[in-house]
Formats: sequence, C-alpha cells, structure tokens
Amino acid sequence: MSKVFVPSLRYKNVDGNFVPAADLSPATAFGKLVYLTTPGNNPVNDMAIDQVIEGISGVTRDDFILLTGDTVLTSIALGEMAGRLGMIRVLRWNGRDGNYVIEEWNWEPYIPEFDEGRPQEEVSQEGGVATLLKKAG
Repeated sequence: MSKVFVPSLRYKNVDGNFVPAADLSPATAFGKLVYLTTPGNNPVNDMAIDQVIEGISGVTRDDFILLTGDTVLTSIALGEMAGRLGMIRVLRWNGRDGNYVIEEWNWEPYIPEFDEGRPQEEVSQEGGVATLLKKAG
C-alpha cells in the first residue's frame, strides 16, 4: 500500500482546542497517512527537521508527499524524496474540483549522483538532500 507523507499540519483554535485546520481524509484514497512531525511541533527547528528526514527514509516510488502545512518542512521532505528516488510525487489539492491531483516530476537530471550513472538503490541507501548537503559542505 502506498503511503502519503504529511510533513506538518496547520492547526486552528476551536473553542480553546487546537484541531487540524484541514480535513485530510480525502488523501487516504491514495494511501496510508504518515505524519512526519509531532503534532504541535511545526516550528522549523532541529527536532522537526530530524523527524521529517527520519520519517521519510523509507519512501518508495509508490508514495506521495501531501502539500500541506509548513512550507520549509514540506520542502525538506520533497528534497529528501528527490535525493533518494530521483523523482517526486505529490498530492496537490484542487479546490475547484474538490479533490487531490497527483503530480510527478523526474529529478534525475538535476542530481549529481544520478548523472554519474550510479544505481538508484545505492543512492537511496545513502540518503537524500541531507547526504547531498554533507557532501557539498
């Protein structure tokens, strides 16, 4: 079964209680929701970043990233997916039609490890953007 990774959630105050600002249940049609950050830990800090990187480490080509929540944490998740798989798959909400749309992009031409002809499995085991940044630094 595919997974739908949720990098972070936005919350709203309803009568003194914080509840998710959006109903994500339509996304379950695409796979099991996997929350990458602890509820309430939406500030971009080392703990949230580590949760996103660790949580998405098992991503496969059948999985999705849900475009919701904090844009920085979502960007980190997208970078990890691109670095591990050479592609990204997202679910983007189409408000006009009231459903999620699948969007997929091939990133292999933009990632040095893929340009060098290394097997995808070898790159995936090493990690995504975090590994690329460590190599660059």
